[in-house]
Amino acid sequence: MSMVRAWGSYAFRRVRLRWSVLCMLALAVVGGSARLAHAEDIRHVLESAWARNAEIAAVTARRAEILARKRAAGRLTPGPPALGVGHLNDYATGDDGYREYDVELATPLWLPGEGTAIRRVADAELAQLAAELASARLAVAGEVRDAYWRYRLAAVAAEVARRRLDAARALQNDLDRQVRVGQVARADLLLSLAETADARAILSIAEASATQARLAFHALTGAEPPVDLVEPEVPAQSDANHPRLIALRRTVDVSEATNRLLKVQDRDSPEVALLGVVERELANNPYDKRIGIRVVIPFATEGRNEPRREANEVERTRALGELRAANDRIRAEVGQVEADLASAKEREMLAEERHRAFAERLDLIERSIRVGEGALVELIRARANLFEGEVAWLQSQIAVMQARSRLNQALGLDPWSWAATKDAKQ
Repeated sequence: MSMVRAWGSYAFRRVRLRWSVLCMLALAVVGGSARLAHAEDIRHVLESAWARNAEIAAVTARRAEILARKRAAGRLTPGPPALGVGHLNDYATGDDGYREYDVELATPLWLPGEGTAIRRVADAELAQLAAELASARLAVAGEVRDAYWRYRLAAVAAEVARRRLDAARALQNDLDRQVRVGQVARADLLLSLAETADARAILSIAEASATQARLAFHALTGAEPPVDLVEPEVPAQSDANHPRLIALRRTVDVSEATNRLLKVQDRDSPEVALLGVVERELANNPYDKRIGIRVVIPFATEGRNEPRREANEVERTRALGELRAANDRIRAEVGQVEADLASAKEREMLAEERHRAFAERLDLIERSIRVGEGALVELIRARANLFEGEVAWLQSQIAVMQARSRLNQALGLDPWSWAATKDAKQ
């Protein structure tokens, strides 16, 4: 009886220590999560992820091409001049000495309002490019969010598994000491050895999952996961300023600006040329020199213009259809993630109740052991249940933040926007 009481006193001290550690961990997860992550850390992670994304790089590279077309629309002519040189003689028809040398310098001309229309199309494309870039960045931010919360879920499981192994080893060492002095039966030590082996296996699996999640995050961002990433609570309603919707609206704007340009560009560019002719009729005649101007005015035809108008109208119709569909999809996504968030909050509440029940059961078993009743196997099972409940509780808290993160993603809010705003306020 004294041996069981001595061990029960030790177990009680260990439990008190474990509860102090648990409280600190809970404060680190919950209290630490109440503090916004430093904006610089979030900027570093997101900018690193954006820099490694091929789609964002391609979208960014298009800006130089659009700006070049806009600059070209402000030049004097729509295209480069051309130089033509010709020569005629009568070698094949008698060779009386006829010679003619022609020089022509021609250049295309702008149609009325063409340069302005091209610049407006370029402006619309630049706005579209900025919206596409914001949409692409939001998509990458969503990938970063998912990778981060997968890491947090794995990391907290590994942390609890590590503490479970520490507690099992401490119990094993204490029982081993008591077995050597004859205070505890070897059967209890063997039970403790089995619990230590089980805790080591659980920790090995948890650490492997945490390492894989960390490496996946690093592969995506080129950075280590930040300590905290807290998502703000915002009203769960679809926002008309969602980057995907803005990008599609800008696509419609580009098609409308292109339609106005097509009305101006209803024909090929006119052309004006400066001519110079030097010729003689016979071998002994002097050369005559003449200078003239040639103007070419193309005509507009439906055979040229109708296919271009219809192709642009197809693009406009497609963009409008995608805009309506995207709006419906975003509303559905917001509704689904809002339901997931409510479910995650309920699961957190249930996990907390389960954890409290396990803690109370462990306390009752410890009391029974201190008075000489109860068995070691019951205590080990109760402690294992408490650790499992602890993992479920902490992960359910992270799951709530993960669901809130997905809700903000569905609403079109990336961590950069709110982190920058918070940093500016501070």
